[in-house]
Amino acid sequence: MKMTLFKQRKPRGFKFKPRYYDAKKEALNSRVAAIEREVEQEKKMIEKMGSKEEYRAKMRRVTADAVNLRRSSNNKSNLRIVLFAGLLVAFFYLYLKTDLSAAF
Repeated sequence: MKMTLFKQRKPRGFKFKPRYYDAKKEALNSRVAAIEREVEQEKKMIEKMGSKEEYRAKMRRVTADAVNLRRSSNNKSNLRIVLFAGLLVAFFYLYLKTDLSAAF
C-alpha cells in the first residue's frame, strides 16, 4: 500500500456538447417566419379595409382617380404646346409681314 502525504486531484472532466448547425434548415425557418409575418400583415390589412368587395371598390376608385389625373395633366401639357406653337407662328408671321430692315 502506497501512502502519500498529499492527495493528488483527478483531472477535470471536459463537458463538451457537440452542436450541429444546418444552414438549409436555418434558411428554411427564416423564410417560413417571413411568410408568416407577411400573411399576418395581409390579414391585418384586410381586417382594416373591411370586406373584399370594399377593398375592390377602393382600388377601382384609386385607379380611376389616377387615370383622371393623368388625362388632365396630358390636356394641360397639350394646351401649353398649342399656345407656344401659336405664339411662334404669330411671331414669324409678324416678322415676315413687316419689313424690319427698313426700321434700321
